Amino acid sequence: EVQLRKNVEAELTQNQEKIDELEDQLDKEDGRAWYYQLQMQHLEGIIDDQEQMILDFKNWNQELLREKEMLKRSLDSQMNEAVSALNAVASSATLRKAEQFQALSKAAAIEKDAMVQEAAGAVQAVIAVVRKTKEVKPNGSVHGDK
Repeated sequence: EVQLRKNVEAELTQNQEKIDELEDQLDKEDGRAWYYQLQMQHLEGIIDDQEQMILDFKNWNQELLREKEMLKRSLDSQMNEAVSALNAVASSATLRKAEQFQALSKAAAIEKDAMVQEAAGAVQAVIAVVRKTKEVKPNGSVHGDK
């Protein structure tokens, strides 16, 4: 019975040592699991930050696209206004040139009429002089003949 008791105690001691070893391993594994859990949480935080940065970038990109479109519309509007203003200036200048041409044409026509009248008067004077010098005298001679 003493031998049996020694054997049981020895076996209990061995079992307790095995249990202690397994508990040590389990503690080590729990430590590793805890470390890996911390690593995973850290990586998940990084991933969440990256996803938020991507969303922020997409929103910023959309805002820039909207601003670009607004600037394009504004530029188009300003270009249309500038073209309209240039057309108005060109039309006004063309109208002024046409009016100036019309006034010059009228002045030239008046001056031409005056010159024609003057020339007609001169021709009438020449005709009168020629008639006077060619008058037939009662003696049959032509006045102005030698």
